[in-house]
Amino acid sequence: MLIKVDRDTTIPRINPYLTGMLLNTNQSYRVHVDEQLNIVWDKDAMTTYLMTNSICKYTRTRYPQTEQTVSRLGLLSKLTMAIHIVQNNRAKFPKKQWIKIMKQAESLEMAIDKLGKMALPYWKVHQQWAEEMRRAVLMITLLAFQMGVNKYIHPPLVDLIKMQIMDQMEFIEFDNVEDFDTKYNHVWKRIQPLCVGECAGLQQFAFYTKFQD
Repeated sequence: MLIKVDRDTTIPRINPYLTGMLLNTNQSYRVHVDEQLNIVWDKDAMTTYLMTNSICKYTRTRYPQTEQTVSRLGLLSKLTMAIHIVQNNRAKFPKKQWIKIMKQAESLEMAIDKLGKMALPYWKVHQQWAEEMRRAVLMITLLAFQMGVNKYIHPPLVDLIKMQIMDQMEFIEFDNVEDFDTKYNHVWKRIQPLCVGECAGLQQFAFYTKFQD
């Protein structure tokens, strides 16, 4: 398992000792990552990892499934499809496709699954918009997981998202936050500046889009 420095451990302040601790911790982390990369994940393996890893343990009951949380997470899923995917690949989608995405009435699980299907062909694209898409999908996935959503990820995406989890889950934006609104606002602030041009009207749809259980 991944070795995590205990909160009560005295952190050395003298440079050689501090450097040694950082190198040791990084090496332990990377060894753990290398081990996981050799394992093919399915949904069960991903669930087990999220609940038992020692970087940031996740639970299935952290956030309640209320009308508001379900609606907001569905909205983030649709915004990610419209802004990150459609807007950056206009030649491959019908004109005004983002409007159809935002107006489509569907359950949260359907929206998450559709997001995964749309993201899958672009997952290995090496461009900034694709990196932002991968990050958004990961954050949406972690929120859905903690809300107890049964189908919290599109299954074919599981083994691909593993690399995102390994590389990024140590960072503060993926820390467990008790308040759903705080986490939602964090994700929304990353998406909102991208609502420009043809997609500038997306923010207005946020107030009218309805999601069904």
